[in-house]
Amino acid sequence: MSAWLKTLVVSSAAVAFGGAASAAEDSMDAVLGKALFERPWVSAPSSTKAADGLGPLFNARACSSCHQGGGRAAVSLQEGDLPASAGLAVRVGAVKDGKLAPHPELGLQVQTMAVPGLKPEGSLRLSFESHTEQLADGTTVELRRPRFAIMGEQGSSDLAWISPRLAPDLHGSGLLERVPLSRLAALADPDDLNGDGISGSIAMGHYGELDIEPGRFGWKGDEPDLVHQISAAFHFDLGLATPLRPDLWGDCTIAEADCLAAPHGAAPGSVEIESNIVALVVTYLRALPAPAGSRPNADVSTGETIFAKIGCGSCHTPQQQAELASGEMMWFSPYSDLLVHDMGEGLADRAADGSVSPVAGARDWRTAPLWGLGPRVAAKDGANLLHDGRARSVLEAILWHGGEAAQAKQRAVELSAQDRAALIAFLEGL
Repeated sequence: MSAWLKTLVVSSAAVAFGGAASAAEDSMDAVLGKALFERPWVSAPSSTKAADGLGPLFNARACSSCHQGGGRAAVSLQEGDLPASAGLAVRVGAVKDGKLAPHPELGLQVQTMAVPGLKPEGSLRLSFESHTEQLADGTTVELRRPRFAIMGEQGSSDLAWISPRLAPDLHGSGLLERVPLSRLAALADPDDLNGDGISGSIAMGHYGELDIEPGRFGWKGDEPDLVHQISAAFHFDLGLATPLRPDLWGDCTIAEADCLAAPHGAAPGSVEIESNIVALVVTYLRALPAPAGSRPNADVSTGETIFAKIGCGSCHTPQQQAELASGEMMWFSPYSDLLVHDMGEGLADRAADGSVSPVAGARDWRTAPLWGLGPRVAAKDGANLLHDGRARSVLEAILWHGGEAAQAKQRAVELSAQDRAALIAFLEGL
């Protein structure tokens, strides 16, 4: 399937921030990676062998379907039936022998589209449960909790875990990937030894019997680098097999016989997306610059001081370090410690009946980087903040914080209107 690329690629092993390839080769690889990132994939068999193998079940036809220009999903979450290409993935699970396992019919993610001749696993319907919170100065804020129903599937009674997740902005991913384990370990305090109520942990993932690495990507911090992250996206979202996730049928389960029997874009024992293609896409993503802020002309130093004073910076660490190929350390400002924190029941993954999911990690989330927050809030499709897009404003997002962030949230609630406006102005300038 990669013959077309083999005639064009000078060195698909070249990566940003290092390697033996020249800058020109890196640039060419980034251009090719961008083309692959934007390429619509098609179902097999197809006369276009370099682009077939989509599905059989999938959520998007191209990476750019959910990450326009490498950015976040452009989706407006409204009550009712969501379009199949909503830019939102719903992870699911069941409990087997007391542990979380893939759903026996749906796998680990609901696929809302299918190749001709097959039916999708289901469609998504959204409703909201609303309540209000009152701030210390008497201001009331309406908060919406989304409820996602999976329409058309038969195993909802077995759904012990439902986790809707919006596609995030990928700008600056190359820098986040270069944060060394030593830096993460210095920030982590899983036993809260300093007694500040914050116990961030490194999400250590198992990638093979001996390969244990710290997670940096994904809403749960469950992917260690861009190669694993992109391979997971090809697998779950596009149904394309890679060397790290070689199942030609993607996330289909043994209960989905039609999916398993559908044509694939590679022969048995091979894959649809070879390692050089993954490397090209990763090179493109590593070359994406960090998000540009939208700082207003007004002085935001007051808001920055309040941000630090009420404790937001304990998790949304203003500065991080990236280790460059030269061995030099580079400081940058993602406003995230990249650690996993207990965020309380308000943000916890839900069970099928709407109660808090009982599985381990339901309340745990990686600290979302705040860089680029201003442009997200100003986007015409709305803020759609937090992992499931429930928050329509920065203030709403703050008020959903709980668990380890409960004290910082309470301090924000107690701010005067003037100080609260200064805090929000600072955040919307990032």
